[in-house]
Amino acid sequence: MRNYGLFAYSTLASDINETQTTIELSDATRFDNSNLTENFILICDEEVMLCTSRSGTTCTVIRGYEGTTATSHSAGTTIKHGPVPSDITSLVEKISSPSGGKVVISKTDGNIEESDFSSSDLHSPNTDNYLDYGGANQVSASEIKTHIQNSSNPHQTSLENLTDTNISSPTNGQVLSYNETSGKWENSDVVATSDEKVKVSSNDTTAGYLNGKLVAGDGISLIENNDGGDETLTIDNTDKGSSAVSTHESSYDHSLLHTQNTDQYLDQGGANQVSASEIRTHIDDTNNPHNVTKSQIGLENVTNDAQLKRSAGDFNSFPEKTSKTNDDILLIEDSEDSYNKKKISVETLLSGILGIPGRSVEFIVDNNGNIIVDSNNDAIITTDEIYIGTWTTGSSTYLAVYNKTDNTFNSVEVS
Repeated sequence: MRNYGLFAYSTLASDINETQTTIELSDATRFDNSNLTENFILICDEEVMLCTSRSGTTCTVIRGYEGTTATSHSAGTTIKHGPVPSDITSLVEKISSPSGGKVVISKTDGNIEESDFSSSDLHSPNTDNYLDYGGANQVSASEIKTHIQNSSNPHQTSLENLTDTNISSPTNGQVLSYNETSGKWENSDVVATSDEKVKVSSNDTTAGYLNGKLVAGDGISLIENNDGGDETLTIDNTDKGSSAVSTHESSYDHSLLHTQNTDQYLDQGGANQVSASEIRTHIDDTNNPHNVTKSQIGLENVTNDAQLKRSAGDFNSFPEKTSKTNDDILLIEDSEDSYNKKKISVETLLSGILGIPGRSVEFIVDNNGNIIVDSNNDAIITTDEIYIGTWTTGSSTYLAVYNKTDNTFNSVEVS
């Protein structure tokens, strides 16, 4: 007796050769839905097989059935259940006097007969998404999926619907406790009993009350308050005052004590100990205690040259040189060289101004044109000019003349 089903198909889980009689399906769900467990047709490519038994995804088959040729097939190839020519022949033989409006069905006993057609009996790929398709209880796969995933109480269950509870007017602070007599969970207030004691740890062998489990050490007292009512337990330090330190001296690390005397240190006794006086000295030190260099503050290009004072009248603070020499140096700004600062000797300066090379001219004229200094004693004053001296270059003799009107120096050849 051969068995039949609708829309049962899968794929090969692995390659098979032409002689292999045990094959693996990648998924047997549709075969399970059609109750195909033995004696049913399998078709893979052009080859027909008869599955003599199936256990889960494992099928035992007869290869090359119905006159087909057994060949090798690759994993992933579709393998399906379906009719073969001999099934049609058998069907025709078993139908007696077929009439219109009838459909052929297969019964569970293996016989084939005619039956009236009803759309509610149709189970096609389109109606594979429904239960009781077309009937009063029709429900779709999407409805079922939506219902399953609904976490917003789709059945509108309330406390009254729960059969194993007996909850009446619950209030804050109540708990659920199981009533062995009624076999239900009931709401009730938390009631302390004489057995509600505490343990120090999980392996404490004896439970007890707090006033017995807490043991006061030296200098500590435990005081029970409001005896018989809403009791509390006060933990008090009885070792106070100046004797407190000495009482625990044997175990106390005095380096950790923070009193007025040791308030003068940070990390006292430690690697980073520093005193208040050290900190104050450092704060008040204005003599560069961190040894900051000029490069650290952006002055790496500033040279360590002495600077001339520039405040008004500060020349009076410099010492005076009373004896003058031609080698004395003056600081000037060179107008011919972008006013860069340069040094020049008195001799060079005066020689250049007077045009007297190699001659030392030492005199000073006041605002009225009077000579007030004449080191060489060779200056002659007239109304408009001052004759300073002569010098000889080659065979010519020159006279230096200072014109008081236009404040210029000139040289006049006299011989």
